[in-house]
Amino acid sequence: MSDGHQKKTFVITRFDPDQDEAPRKQSYEIPVHPDWKVLDALNFIKDEIDATLSHRWSCRMAVCGSCGMMVDGEPRLTCKEALSQYGDTVDVAPLANFPVVRDLVIEADGFMEKLTHVKPWIIRAKELAVEEGPMRQSPGELEEFKQFSMCINCMLCYSACPVVANEPEFIGPAAIALGHRYSLDSRDEGAAERNKVFRGEGSVFSCSFANECSEVCPKHVDPAAAVNQAKLNAVIDWATDLVLPRGGEPPQLPDHFPFSGRYLAYTLFDLTGILYLLLGFLVLCAVWSLGSGEAVWNDMLERHRNIFYLGFHAIALVGLIFVGIRFFGFFPKAQPPRVGPVKPPPKGVILVGLYALWIGVTVCLSIVLAGGVF
Repeated sequence: MSDGHQKKTFVITRFDPDQDEAPRKQSYEIPVHPDWKVLDALNFIKDEIDATLSHRWSCRMAVCGSCGMMVDGEPRLTCKEALSQYGDTVDVAPLANFPVVRDLVIEADGFMEKLTHVKPWIIRAKELAVEEGPMRQSPGELEEFKQFSMCINCMLCYSACPVVANEPEFIGPAAIALGHRYSLDSRDEGAAERNKVFRGEGSVFSCSFANECSEVCPKHVDPAAAVNQAKLNAVIDWATDLVLPRGGEPPQLPDHFPFSGRYLAYTLFDLTGILYLLLGFLVLCAVWSLGSGEAVWNDMLERHRNIFYLGFHAIALVGLIFVGIRFFGFFPKAQPPRVGPVKPPPKGVILVGLYALWIGVTVCLSIVLAGGVF
């Protein structure tokens, strides 16, 4: 390769289980082509500089899903990521939340086992006779699940998911999306069986809806949507079977759902959303009253100067503190949120903004309720 090419430094996480007690960093400065992907650079390092470097790759077309790695701290398919969008120094590490076999190679056996839990195949009570011909499916029926069938099992969503980071037994977004895909298939009759899995421990109700899985998905599968749709379907199935049992034992939710064990935190996390909805409605009422004249405004103040409103305000504040604690627990293991090409904010900025907003609302409402406007 000619000396005229741009040079970049790759800081790669290395780990040899036979020699290293812990992962270490090793740097390589190499000349790169302007049209290279990150994977091309890794292959160049292995072929031309250091043959001991271990990494997975196969198709080079973002189809096989085997070349997923952490690139500058974010889960990415290295065959899809243009090297030109990175700076002079590129950090490459194995996918987070997985055991490391060697260097950039992770152990995927646990992931493959989770896929089998959701029964990812067509289930039918009775197969059609051969003479009846193939089972037909309309374009509309295909469209119902097509998006969720585009998953290539690259495991980027597991690397980005803060719940997987905190609870390794969580089935995870890709497996749930895959099971949901088959439950939506018009040819399938196994939704009830999968809903039992989804209502179990470590399944859909463990999801905190951080949405990081959908943010990093290279195929736009939107596993976060699949997880939340599966939540709704699992609850509807449970309620329907409770009223109109299909036979056998009555449906049971796990003993720890939803108000005990690990599910208590997730239940409270979701319930706080109701508090914020009510608070937002209260603020809108105050704004409307303020613009409707002094009489309407004073009437609104009179109705809200009571112990019930103050109690609600206190509960909402406790809810925000609880969400903040949970947020600090998840945030360090989640991918920084992005809005288009904008650089993600530093960790903690979002939470500080939430508290600042709360303090501002509290101060303004306190002044208003004390009669400081008129």
